[in-house]
Amino acid sequence: MDEAGRAGLAEVIDLAVALERDRSAEPGELRRRDEAIGARLRAAGVEPSDRRGLMRGWLAALREDSAGLSGGAAGGLPGGLPGRRWVGAAARATAIAAAVAGLLGWATAMGVFWYDGGRPVNLTMVVLAYGVLPLALLVLTLVAALAGVGALGEWVRGLSPGRLALWAGRRAGAGGGGRASEELRVLGGPGLAEVRKWAVLSASQWVAAGFFTGVLLGALQRVVFTDVSFGWSTTLDVEASTVLWLAQCWSLPWGWAWDGAAPKGVVPVEMSRYVPGEGLVGGPEHGRKWWRFVLMTVVAYAWLPRLVTAGWFGWLLGDAAGRAFDRLPGVALLVDRLAGGTSWQGGSASGSTAADGVGDAVAAGGLPRAGAVAGVVVHWAGAGADGQADAALVAGGSAGLAGDQAVVDRMAAMKPGGVRVVVRGWEPPTLEVLDFVREVRTAVGGGVVIEVAAEALDGAGTGDELRAWRGAIDRLGDGDVRLVVLEGGGGEGGGDG
Repeated sequence: MDEAGRAGLAEVIDLAVALERDRSAEPGELRRRDEAIGARLRAAGVEPSDRRGLMRGWLAALREDSAGLSGGAAGGLPGGLPGRRWVGAAARATAIAAAVAGLLGWATAMGVFWYDGGRPVNLTMVVLAYGVLPLALLVLTLVAALAGVGALGEWVRGLSPGRLALWAGRRAGAGGGGRASEELRVLGGPGLAEVRKWAVLSASQWVAAGFFTGVLLGALQRVVFTDVSFGWSTTLDVEASTVLWLAQCWSLPWGWAWDGAAPKGVVPVEMSRYVPGEGLVGGPEHGRKWWRFVLMTVVAYAWLPRLVTAGWFGWLLGDAAGRAFDRLPGVALLVDRLAGGTSWQGGSASGSTAADGVGDAVAAGGLPRAGAVAGVVVHWAGAGADGQADAALVAGGSAGLAGDQAVVDRMAAMKPGGVRVVVRGWEPPTLEVLDFVREVRTAVGGGVVIEVAAEALDGAGTGDELRAWRGAIDRLGDGDVRLVVLEGGGGEGGGDG
């Protein structure tokens, strides 16, 4: 695992599953474990600012720990964390699917290029089957890629054979069943949506490349071992000059590089016209001149594009995995514990947790208690604003959209080192406040921790409400947005910058 390189897919899956397991763990135990791991990593030379180094070291420690918090196998899963098994199973499934697709491609080519010495192989059908149709499917694939992770993209990718690879990986990773399969549900969460998207698309392109490899091998077999003759025919009133122009346009990608792979005159085209009942106008020998054109059609419009898109989507998968590794929900809190930060106020080394009415909820939800924050405090709809309204920013409620935008613009200009948005924890999360958090992220940029401080008042907002807030924050898919619990209406620290 090269620190300078991107995080691998197996690492991302391990991290996602480990973070999901920790959500049900006792906060004091998490703090004690992770502070000990962080101290060992810093002693080994890992800088507190090296987020990936800390997380990779943390995963390595979990793999080596045979007890873990649950007293079970490393990582709380049979055989350890499932990333390598998942990736290996998905790769094997993709290879098997590509091999099967290759056999199917070879079988179709043996049929399409069948020649018994009488009726020639129809050039029009070859171009349609191995040129036009593959291009149309490639466009559909690009639509799925450009459609993001929304409903349209999911629907198109649902038709992809790449789904088989994800299914195989999930089956292998959840081999222990029970808790393992429950924890692996995190792979369907919003934090890994981009990873799933590119994994499906990349696998589908390798399967398609396997199919057209079989087609190409079948076509070569017919050309080499059979005197295949090709011809064109149509019931329409089409002149040979028109067919020549169409064929020359079609062969532009290769006509300049391979002599004989594109027709160069009207006469050869006219001689390869097929007349039902009479055969080729110029005889079978004129039809044999088209084999280069046919092979390059398969290569240029079917086989090569799939190899290119498979490699491109694979690179994008690695890029998405790297982003997910840095920004999975819970990463900011984990790094804070590993780096020995002071904003984790969940419990002492003895395992005690926050008290005074919110301790039980914090312990049950794995949520930290809000401490001092250096940066900007924003009170949403007046939450936690007692005695703080003049020293902090106000958004939501009566501020209106214009007021919210003014706050966002001000933070963009201030470039704060941290942001806390105080909300009423006893009320369910709304789309307005979640959209505001997204706009704040855009304004302050990546790497800045945004705390959503759920104010708990007189024991309210400590049960189902906090779970709703945590689910909403997780769905943002931003590892540097974290939920904390704020007691009794205090917006500690802050000011406006």
